[in-house]
Amino acid sequence: MSPAQTLRTQPAFSAVLTGAFAFVLGLLIFSTSLFAATPEPAWQFKRQLATWDAALTQTAQQVADPELALQHGTEIRTQISDIRAQAQAKRALLQKAADNQEDLLAALGPAPQEGDASESKEVKKQRRQFESEISDYLGRAAQMQIILRRCDSLLRALTVASQSALIISLSAKTTPPLSWTALTTAISQTGALIVHLWESPKVWWQARLADAGSVWSWLEPLLVITLAGGLAQLSNRLIKQYAGRDLSNAAPSYTRRLMGASVDALTTGLIPLITLIVVWSWAINGTASSSPELIQIANGLGIAAVIFILTTAIAKAALTPDLPNWRVAPLFPKRARHIVRRITWLAILIAAEQFFTHVAQGQEMSELKSLIVLVYSVVAGASFLYVLQPSLWKLDRKWITANAVVRQPDANTPTTTAEDQTALAKTISRQKTIIRVIGLVTALIVIASIVASLFGYSQLSQFLFGNLISTALLMTFFYSLSLLAVEWIDVAIRQENLQDRLRLTQEGGQTILFWISGFIRFGVAALALIPISRAWGLPLEDIGAVIFNQLNAIQIGNATIGLIDVFDALLVFFIVWLLFRLARRILQNNLLPQTRLDKGVQYSIITVFGYIGLVAATLLAALAFGIELQNLIIIAGALSVGIGFGLQTIANNFVSGLILLFERPIKVGDLIEIDKTMGHVTHINVRRTEILTFQNAEVMIPNADLVATSVINWTHTDTVGRIELTIGVAYGSDTALVKELLLQAAHSHPRIIRYPLADVLFLDFGDSSLNFQLRCFTNVISSRITTLSDLRFKIDQLFREAGIEIPFPQRTVHFADTHNGPGKDEKTHKADTIPPKLDGNLPSHDE
Repeated sequence: MSPAQTLRTQPAFSAVLTGAFAFVLGLLIFSTSLFAATPEPAWQFKRQLATWDAALTQTAQQVADPELALQHGTEIRTQISDIRAQAQAKRALLQKAADNQEDLLAALGPAPQEGDASESKEVKKQRRQFESEISDYLGRAAQMQIILRRCDSLLRALTVASQSALIISLSAKTTPPLSWTALTTAISQTGALIVHLWESPKVWWQARLADAGSVWSWLEPLLVITLAGGLAQLSNRLIKQYAGRDLSNAAPSYTRRLMGASVDALTTGLIPLITLIVVWSWAINGTASSSPELIQIANGLGIAAVIFILTTAIAKAALTPDLPNWRVAPLFPKRARHIVRRITWLAILIAAEQFFTHVAQGQEMSELKSLIVLVYSVVAGASFLYVLQPSLWKLDRKWITANAVVRQPDANTPTTTAEDQTALAKTISRQKTIIRVIGLVTALIVIASIVASLFGYSQLSQFLFGNLISTALLMTFFYSLSLLAVEWIDVAIRQENLQDRLRLTQEGGQTILFWISGFIRFGVAALALIPISRAWGLPLEDIGAVIFNQLNAIQIGNATIGLIDVFDALLVFFIVWLLFRLARRILQNNLLPQTRLDKGVQYSIITVFGYIGLVAATLLAALAFGIELQNLIIIAGALSVGIGFGLQTIANNFVSGLILLFERPIKVGDLIEIDKTMGHVTHINVRRTEILTFQNAEVMIPNADLVATSVINWTHTDTVGRIELTIGVAYGSDTALVKELLLQAAHSHPRIIRYPLADVLFLDFGDSSLNFQLRCFTNVISSRITTLSDLRFKIDQLFREAGIEIPFPQRTVHFADTHNGPGKDEKTHKADTIPPKLDGNLPSHDE
């Protein structure tokens, strides 16, 4: 056996992959039905129900106490959510079991009526058993529904209790910080705080020495810090070397600048943060019991360092104040430096405030806290308002124009049109409006925070300004994340390799980018809304959970429809559909080309396989949604009636399309002619067939027309077809020579086949010529027009060389003599032979 034959006999990788796909799909369907969960025994259900009832009763008592609700709100909410999720799953399982038993009961048929013959004892016993199990399952499902309603009620009560407790805590008033008593007390509390900061690390270190008792206790922290710092430095150097900014490049592209900004944010923010977490984890290891005060200090330092590192890293990476050529934001370099300085100063203030908040936690320092909150609100608020000045955020028009030119794929396409300038002006105006609105809201919050602090409402002041800073940091982080994701996707879509693989045009890539960026921005905004609303005490998360729970248990008759069921059905549909698309691609590109089937048959197989995949995905999605097969049959029967009356034309075209695919009177690639339309079949779709004419026009023909009317298929069985060419020669020509020359012209053409033989017929003695017809067969009937043109050129050449004349039509015209008057002899003019003038190509009468 030759190597080629050996290779052909071995199973192809695509065939193995297709078989594996079919096996896995069947295994999933089989295992889903085989290992379906069954309801638990009645005694176990009652014990679980009693446990949940006791837990919810205890939770209701906790929710009734505002302090407990505020202190343990997260734990209570988690417990209620867990119970609700378990009850929801158990209810769905019980409903499913009841539906299964109802199917079995329906299989027994209706119960005998009065006067009918009684059924056997076994059937009666089976019927009573099914009815009892159905009643039991439905009763359990009703009890689970009660648990779900109690959980929803407790979640709403917990939200109200949390809001009430928050309002009470924010309404607490202390001594105004600028009073003499508060100032003197704050000074003494400052000394106590300094002593606390000095003694806590000292006590912790002495405890570690006492526990270790060796030199290792001295070397361990140094080794940990040195190792973490060394690894961080090495990582930064390697990343910057291979993917960082190349300072020798004075005019980097936008993609290179974007990569440099991402690497800079990674090396100056994320890696130092990881190093800090490692050192912090080592420092607090085993310290919670020996020195809880040091835990507060370590937490304060850690949070302060995280805020400072992330804030400054993002600001420097995005604005790049020291490297204007590498900036990715359209801001002037001078203004970018001012913004980075103010953000750094603001980050220091925020970090210091967070450090003090954690250190003073549990300490009796209310006067010092009020004073620090007041100073923090004034200084940090002024810095924050300075950062939001509209003049600092003025866009650089030249940078935007240059950036657009750099990113433009076609350098010859103008990018600074009047439309672009108008869009840029709108963007700048919109940005100014947004900054002014944000600045106004920020100013109001800062003023309210300062006023509240002055009157002794330090909790309210800290709540307002602290949440303002948290919101700003979260919005900056999520906004930068969305911009970075969109920009990188834009860069990826612009790659020529990806566009070639996905067969994307520039407009198609922009459309895909528009939708992807929209989904990313919407998702990031929804994700950012959760921590922001939680920081301000807004119950959006609880309201969303209640709404989701209500939408997840919509009752339609005896059926319960939920969002999770819809999501599961959509997920199953897309997964199965993608798997069939993958198998279809393998079938199209790997398996069918190795067979001897023609292109039309391959197209029919691929199309039918696609329909099967769509039907399979729909059926599996319906099963995942909870619709039984018999219900699908009923729905299909109902829809068939509506289709028969309202969608008759569409159904007719669909069935006709299936007939075309299976019977194959025409197939893809055939040259057909219908209603004076001639062209090649390119696609046979569900409703229509697409034909590409020789004028490069795409004609859409309904499938029903192709089935019900006469269609000329020039290439149904093969591409061989007969062509005829009629020609006339002048009277007196050698007819045998004419026949020889016509056959010679036919045999000289490469697309004229030898068998069947070409033939020449003497048709008739015409008015002006002897008429002959050349009949020959071509192996490419789709090129018959060009073949006939080539034959005419060749015949004209041969006839000229042989001196055979191709006459023009002759007509005899009689002119009346209008110049002869009365008494004169009439003069008859002999007829003139005048050839017609056709397009100026034939000779005139003078010639």
